[in-house]
Amino acid sequence: MKTTKPLKELVPDMIEHVRIHKESHIVYNSALIDINNGNLLPYVEESMQLELNPRAFERSRQRIPPINILSKLITKLSKVYADVPNRTAGSNTIDTELLNSYVDLWDLDANLTYANDLLVINKYCALEPYQADGEARMRVLSASDFIVYSDSLVSPNEMTVFIKFMGCMQKNLPTDSAKRDVPQCVSSAVFHAYSDDEFIIFNEHGDILDLLDNPFGVIPFIYLRANANQLIPTPDSDNLPMTVLIPKLMADLNYSVMFGCRSQIVGIDVEMDNVEMSPDSLWIVNSIEGEGKTPSIDTIKSDVDVEKVLKLINTELGLWLDTKGIKTGSIGKATVDNAASGISKLIDESDASAVNRKYKKIFANGEKRLWKLLPNLHETWIATNETEMTKLFSSQFDPMVELVDMKVIPNNKELLEEMKIMSELGIFNEEVGLRKLNPDASEEEIAALLAGTERVISLDFTSQLEDDDQEE
Repeated sequence: MKTTKPLKELVPDMIEHVRIHKESHIVYNSALIDINNGNLLPYVEESMQLELNPRAFERSRQRIPPINILSKLITKLSKVYADVPNRTAGSNTIDTELLNSYVDLWDLDANLTYANDLLVINKYCALEPYQADGEARMRVLSASDFIVYSDSLVSPNEMTVFIKFMGCMQKNLPTDSAKRDVPQCVSSAVFHAYSDDEFIIFNEHGDILDLLDNPFGVIPFIYLRANANQLIPTPDSDNLPMTVLIPKLMADLNYSVMFGCRSQIVGIDVEMDNVEMSPDSLWIVNSIEGEGKTPSIDTIKSDVDVEKVLKLINTELGLWLDTKGIKTGSIGKATVDNAASGISKLIDESDASAVNRKYKKIFANGEKRLWKLLPNLHETWIATNETEMTKLFSSQFDPMVELVDMKVIPNNKELLEEMKIMSELGIFNEEVGLRKLNPDASEEEIAALLAGTERVISLDFTSQLEDDDQEE
């Protein structure tokens, strides 16, 4: 979609657009990306430092478990490219050759897997095909790398300008000889902006550094977003707080257990010097003033209700996953016996098929737009000698992309419950049982298993289900 004005006239509006979205989108989403890359601990420490006094914080920070729920959540929801899709370009051999070349040179499936991660984290990202040393490359841009802008009055939710963040430059301010002897230098953010017709470079102070025609005649990026009704999807405001909260709750539990495992020594009406007063050392308690005091030493044993704390963590995490469209149902729970693995199991065994189907549609549309854009880019790169390729796509180039559906594999408890019902209905036999237990087996493999089966499968479903409940 074309802009209503030349880009140089839109520079003030674009600068204001970036400013408005800086904290709510750019900074917030950058923090989520940072956490997903493994840097969780500083965010947990910062939050705890606001709540605890310095002494308590220093003790607690040593027992923060950096359990990265966000990373685990992304792994669960980023499944579109878990299996390699099937891409075909028809009977034209040149189209097929070029298609396969770009898929390989772009490392497309790996890049689209990362794009799926970003879509889960930030709800939007972009693909940037480009050339480097005569070879095709692709970047995946996160919400910390770009922002889109629209000046359309008809479709304000459709991008007319793509703004890429290009770091900062030093800008000299005018010298005021009455106040300063040397020019003042400040840092100024630099932006590259693309419309269908133009390419412009400007900084946050409104200086236009370069202005050129767009040689592609179209914005050379593929913008992917989770909500097509918003120009820039609103970030999930719960992602950062919940990602920080779970380690904080676990840290609270660790802190309590630390003192719960030790007896607190209490001195009654005693006088001591150079003794540290803390929860795990010595407390001094004095009775009212008067005669006949009897100094004594006693101990207090703390009683931490670990089960209730773990139940709280389990409940809050389960509710959060439900808001993400992940069905937690009858799945793993965090208990005293499996506190380390219970949270991980809670996510692993949940059902996210509905959410993954949504992302599949987004990427199916994204690949369709990518392959529509490619012939234009490819022809321009050849004309400007930016690629070593010489063959052109045919006018009929329109690849078919088949994204593989993710299978929802039921857990053992669900399988046992289903097989128990089938047995009670009298429709359970060895072939049915083998197919349930081997959902990916072929007809030949099932026949081979049946040939080696000497008896009808018989299971004590009731005892099996009870054992499974005890494990959870």
